[in-house]
This record gives sequence, C-alpha cells and structure tokens, in this order.
Amino acid sequence: MERDQRLRLAASALEEALAAQNSWVESTAEKWLGANTAIFGLFSLAGIATAKDALNGLGKAQKWLVAIALLTAVGAAAGAVTLGYRAAYGWPRMVSVEGEDLLKWYAETRSYAPRAIPFLHRALFLSFASLGALTVVMLLVWLLPRG
Repeated sequence: MERDQRLRLAASALEEALAAQNSWVESTAEKWLGANTAIFGLFSLAGIATAKDALNGLGKAQKWLVAIALLTAVGAAAGAVTLGYRAAYGWPRMVSVEGEDLLKWYAETRSYAPRAIPFLHRALFLSFASLGALTVVMLLVWLLPRG
C-alpha cells in the first residue's frame, strides 16, 4: 500500500516535471529567437548602411569570396531561425483526439522536450556559424587589397 502511494507521488511529480520541461524548452527557444532577430537585424542595418561602397576596387574573385561568406551567413541565419521556431513551437498540424489518437497525442506531448532540444542545439550552432560567417564578410571587406 505504501509502495503504491509512493509510486503515485512519483508519477505525479514526473508529470509536473515533464510539463515544466516542455515550458522551459519552449521559453528558452523563444528567447533565442529574439536574440537572433536582434543580432541579425543589427548586421542587416550595418550592411545596408555600408553596402554601397563596400566592394569598390575589389576584383571579381575577391567579390566572390565576400558573396560566398555572405550566402553562408544568410543560410546559417535562416537555418537558425527555422530550427529555433521548430524548437519553440513544433510543427503546427491538425490532431484528432478521439480514442487511440488521444493516446498518440499524449505520447507526443510527453516527448516534446526530447525532440525539441536537438532543434534548439542546432539552431544555436547555426547562430554562431552565421555570426562567424558575418565576421568573415566584415574582415574580407576591410582587409582585402583594393585594385
């Protein structure tokens, strides 16, 4: 009897921990999305403000280096935002909650955090990769010899 009571308490605590874990993952991913938006927005504004004359005097090969680094940065930023949204909100879809479908929904809800955490990790990696590529763009524009 006492063992059953302890198991019920443990199961209840597990349910609460799983619900809190899902909220924590969602909240963390949402905060990173805001940080990404701010960082990439600042780079965009700086790029627009300086883009007019940034590549003057560079040769064709040098311009391609800048373009490749910039495309890498934009691609990584797009991936970071996409995976961040996936971690924060999942992938919206219609769900039936009748009979066995309810059990399937419940199992998917319980497994949200373990599925979302890898998306968040990849989003963070891509955020830093994008910042690294943007840094390379800046260094190329500043340091490449002008012809």
